[in-house]
Amino acid sequence: MVSMSSLLLSVLVLACSADDGGEVAVTDSLDVTSDVGTGLMDAVGLDDASPGPGADVVLSTDGEGADVPASSDAPSGDDVARTEDTATPVDVEPTPDVADVDEPTGDVDAATDDVGPVTVTATLASPDDAVASYLMDPSASAWNLFGGDTVPLGRHFGEGHVSYFTALRFAGLAVPAGATILSARLTVSPTNEVDSNNPLWLDVFAEKAGDSAPFDPTSTATGRPDQRPRTSAEIDHWLVRCNATCTDLTEFDCEQRQRDCWDREVRFTCPKDLAPLVQEVISGDGWASGNALTLLLINAATDEDGAKYEGFRSVTGVDPERGPAYSPTLEVVWE
Repeated sequence: MVSMSSLLLSVLVLACSADDGGEVAVTDSLDVTSDVGTGLMDAVGLDDASPGPGADVVLSTDGEGADVPASSDAPSGDDVARTEDTATPVDVEPTPDVADVDEPTGDVDAATDDVGPVTVTATLASPDDAVASYLMDPSASAWNLFGGDTVPLGRHFGEGHVSYFTALRFAGLAVPAGATILSARLTVSPTNEVDSNNPLWLDVFAEKAGDSAPFDPTSTATGRPDQRPRTSAEIDHWLVRCNATCTDLTEFDCEQRQRDCWDREVRFTCPKDLAPLVQEVISGDGWASGNALTLLLINAATDEDGAKYEGFRSVTGVDPERGPAYSPTLEVVWE
């Protein structure tokens, strides 16, 4: 064994404590004296101030060679192992896998609050969906009911010029119960030519029913248009003119007054918004999307209005020869 003088090793032993932030503080320093021959070690406290974090520690070899600086910034693996038990454990939330993250669920179709305006168009499904009734013989209370390819509006041409009660039944109206009706427009195709010297006064209602029953032209006892319950909402005394350029005041300012402007080749859209009528039905008992809604167009003119209000006009119902493009339509915008 090689005899050597006592080797004084001046080392800093760091007693580490970790605060909540994970910082390490130097709390003590020891002078370790080793007898190389015996392997005995004594430790005594030093009066020198402890070096701060990151300070270099000098290993003295007493003439065995040059002083070698050892950086405390890079502790050895053994140093890390010795300080492990004194560190306060830090709880770390596990990072979930993408597959474990819950995605929002729900039926998009079930959410109706955010639905924007929706436009639906209904038409007539059967010739029996366009009918008119009128009183043939007031003394006998005899009524007539007819319809199909053409239906009249206004007053009967016979003596007394009794009123027509015209009904247009729109089956399969795809508007959910409780919807808000923004607009409702009726469009028809004329079947005769009439100029503005022959206007009509019409009252327009909807049948007050959650699902309008079909009409039966073979039975005049019950279920006629004049017998159907009406909505409180109505279009009162609609003056039917040839087009929207005519006003409700007088026929003399109508640009087409001298022409047959009720044109059988030009579709006519009612300028009156029927939204209040449709809303009353949609908001009433028994309505469901896909049910049928009937519009009632009833003469409002009397003999006191003069001879020019004694006439009638006619529109296409369901005419196989003209085709479905000529049938009445009801366009409803809802949200």
